[in-house]
Amino acid sequence: MSRKRLRFQQVFRPLGIAVMIVGVMAGLVFVNERMTVRYQAVGRVVDANLRPLGGVAVVLLLTPPPVGDALDRLLESETEGNGLREPTGSIRHDAGPVIGVSSENGAFVVRVSGRQGAAHAIRMGLDSGGRPPFEQAWLVLRKKGYPDMTRVISILGWQPVPRGWGTHADTLPVVIMNRGGSP
Repeated sequence: MSRKRLRFQQVFRPLGIAVMIVGVMAGLVFVNERMTVRYQAVGRVVDANLRPLGGVAVVLLLTPPPVGDALDRLLESETEGNGLREPTGSIRHDAGPVIGVSSENGAFVVRVSGRQGAAHAIRMGLDSGGRPPFEQAWLVLRKKGYPDMTRVISILGWQPVPRGWGTHADTLPVVIMNRGGSP
């Protein structure tokens, strides 16, 4: 081998490997982003007399909610981990993507993200049926003095939002919470 050719290989072979690694990483990040679906919704919660309820913790899930202690741990970990719990034990404001808290006029914003299934991810949503990755969600509400409440919500037709959550939010129906349970 000539010296020029050897020198060329010594310089450009590592550069070529680095370019390939960066290209593969960029492709994986792109595919990962395409597999994540985010939804954002706004709603309102009222009591049995149709008066707005403030301070209701609201969680939107893309899978059936855990029951009992598992739901307690989910709510506790999110509020404590984000430093959002008051000394009195109440949540003082929204806890990010997982928990929304209703304001004094009963309005709340909830966010949820989920991973598409492998079959949908492989097709990258280009299948002829155009079936969405998620068809329903579970809305869980909790307020001291009221029983926990779960509602199944159809999310067919909901518009996914970008990574920064953006300004679009789908609308949830008004939720009525009773002290004695569901209406």
